[in-house]
Amino acid sequence: MTFGKILVALDGSASGQIAVDYAFWLADKLDASLTAQHVVDERLVQYFVDPEFGKALGLNSVQETEKRVFNALRKIGNTVLQLFREEAVQRAMDVSTALDEGRVVERILQYSSKFDLLVIGHHGKDDTKLSDPMPLGSVAERVVLGAHIPVLIALKPLTQIQQVIVAYDGSEAARGALLMSENFAKRIGAKLTEIFSNVVF
Repeated sequence: MTFGKILVALDGSASGQIAVDYAFWLADKLDASLTAQHVVDERLVQYFVDPEFGKALGLNSVQETEKRVFNALRKIGNTVLQLFREEAVQRAMDVSTALDEGRVVERILQYSSKFDLLVIGHHGKDDTKLSDPMPLGSVAERVVLGAHIPVLIALKPLTQIQQVIVAYDGSEAARGALLMSENFAKRIGAKLTEIFSNVVF
């Protein structure tokens, strides 16, 4: 499998920027196209529709509050994507962007089906490792569980990917992962290490 089309999910956070750095680096190394997606989660509006909140803003109804808040969230999303486009210009790279609406995990999974690799940041109290077993708390973890394409979770600021590790148990899925990892490591100039296990994933 080649990684000709890369998608990076953006939320405007510091961890999202780490994902952006990885995505730009990988797109350059792999000579791949790069697209950024930001999802406006309609459920966030519900946090702001309390009548007291609307009254404090001088709004007359729940509907007016919902409309104003949703428009503000869209504006934030457009700003996040604009900053991404500006960074792409500085890097002399052509990119695409997509502003989406809906439930974040669902929309990322649906949209990512058009791509070969998804890069996403990770919010967590301890970003040095993922918990085992993975809870269904964060967007990144739920995306990994539902994705049908490879997902790179960007945890640490990018320096350079020097080593790729693949767990191999002899299964068909593991053989596919090994071939994909070999190709990936070769393309980015990294060392490949295989970890053999008798545990079937």
